[in-house]
Amino acid sequence: MAKQTTPKQSPALGENETLNGSNTLPALIEIAPGNSVQLGEVVLAAFHLSGMTVEAWNALPEADRDGLLNGAIEGLKTAAAAKAEAEAEAARHAQEEADAKAAAEAAALQARLPSFGPRAKQEIRYGGKTYAPGERLPADVDDKTLAELDGIDAI
Repeated sequence: MAKQTTPKQSPALGENETLNGSNTLPALIEIAPGNSVQLGEVVLAAFHLSGMTVEAWNALPEADRDGLLNGAIEGLKTAAAAKAEAEAEAARHAQEEADAKAAAEAAALQARLPSFGPRAKQEIRYGGKTYAPGERLPADVDDKTLAELDGIDAI
């Protein structure tokens, strides 16, 4: 005799009607890591998918009923996997948006900050201004001048 289950009431079940479950399936079925459903929920889902009456469902040989239950379990696993993939995709999308926003904010902050070139090690005259040791040269110093200043160890 199959285990009797007491599923949630649905329009297809009368108040005193019970659906036969399974003697071979566990009472708690894992459909995804960390996500399990009770056998009664699987029985109710398989029953609704079958379109049978309660009497016809309960009259099924256990092997046939288990086949329908296993089909419902596979459907639940597929739905759980699709949901997990959709959630993972949404999380990836949210992370990409957060990364893009952070990069834009960093670029905006960088644009607001004054740009500086290398620090002078000795007094340097450049562009009509004298830079004391420790002061920073402007960022727009051309590469040739920087190479010359680096060559004499001025920066």
